Amino acid sequence: MGKLTAVLIGLAVVAVSARAQPYVRAGSAATAFEPDRQAWLHAGLGAGYSGESGDAYLEVRKARRAGAWDTRVLGDLYKTLGTAGYGNLRILLTPSAAVHPESDVAAGLYLNAGRGWEPSIQVRRMAFPGVTAIVLTGGSGRYVGSRFYRLLVNAARTDGPVSVSAMAAVRHYSSDADYLEFVATAGREVTELAGDLRVTGQGSLGVQLNMGLAGATRIQPVLVLGRDGILGTHVTAGLQIQAGG
Repeated sequence: MGKLTAVLIGLAVVAVSARAQPYVRAGSAATAFEPDRQAWLHAGLGAGYSGESGDAYLEVRKARRAGAWDTRVLGDLYKTLGTAGYGNLRILLTPSAAVHPESDVAAGLYLNAGRGWEPSIQVRRMAFPGVTAIVLTGGSGRYVGSRFYRLLVNAARTDGPVSVSAMAAVRHYSSDADYLEFVATAGREVTELAGDLRVTGQGSLGVQLNMGLAGATRIQPVLVLGRDGILGTHVTAGLQIQAGG
């Protein structure tokens, strides 16, 4: 758990910053496959602080794949960099690593380039005992009126040659925080299997809604239809609820 130290420090920094607001978040999701494969299940409960200097969040998750359960711990830290943009550090640890990587660590930088442009770069490392994947992601987004357009390209390396995939997204804002987003992916990506990481061709279409309810409560339903060379056709449906922040 030592890898969570940076996120815990960030949590403390954000918590004592001006106008920091605490929040709690709960969510669950299920991925259904063709009849010969058992559904994947996921549920998480966490808490965080959001303030002028950024956002810090800590969550405990339970996840089931291939009939086995893993307990996972997530730390997610966003730090504003003034008018230049913001940075993100995300650490997901799975001590048992029965069906998920022991560690899944990502660091990203998102810049304000002016005229609505937001170029970004991210490095991610996923590690099982005996196999590691490095994923480099680069691209840019742009705000145009009430919409945000983003195009990202991923280059992943495991034991074999580099594999490449792309993601395109369109987000429509109805207010500063409420939005509807459509996402499409295609290419060759790293897929998590029971105790292993594989690279396979895939494609997906997804939609998610982020909407405020009464008070400071927000909901985020998501629906994704995907297909890849190992798992076949699959559908993921999830719901996340946040109070406060």
